[in-house]
Amino acid sequence: MASTTPAHRSDTHVPPSRYNFMVIVLTSILGLVGLTYIGAIIAFLLPRAGEGTKPVDIGKITSTGVTGGGITSTVGNFQAGVAGPFVYDSTGRGDAQGVFLVQTSGNPGSTSANDYIVLDQTCRHLGCPVAWTGSGSTGTFNCPCHGSVYSKTGQVQAGPAPAPLYKHNFSIDQNGDFICKGRMPS
Repeated sequence: MASTTPAHRSDTHVPPSRYNFMVIVLTSILGLVGLTYIGAIIAFLLPRAGEGTKPVDIGKITSTGVTGGGITSTVGNFQAGVAGPFVYDSTGRGDAQGVFLVQTSGNPGSTSANDYIVLDQTCRHLGCPVAWTGSGSTGTFNCPCHGSVYSKTGQVQAGPAPAPLYKHNFSIDQNGDFICKGRMPS
């Protein structure tokens, strides 16, 4: 009676064909390239340790608004207690960000940081830049793209925006200089 079991593995082993070998090599190469891209995307999205915004001196606060190098009167003057938008690097990665300085209390030209808030210019709906439309003692921030309306303190009053405007950290030094320090965590 003849045995059906092979005597040794090498008697039945068939080496892969050229086609199978090329499929394995190309799949491996494409997999490595794909992992490289995924790694680059993750590295871009995650903040790097030690990076972040550096304090930026926007200008000096006066009774009429904010003055300083390159600030025009249309941007720097308070209109119903709001000046801006002022542009600075809010992330430390070269991302220009527009912000408004909003006086919520105190006398015009106050140098107390408690009298102000700093609001992001970016609408929380889809990221369009909001504009201040204030006159007299009232006004609102309006998004021209989809109609969101925010109060003077950044709260949503109408429209599709799901959340209030972002606030930014800031300080006012002893000379009255307005210094932006980056977006606050929401």
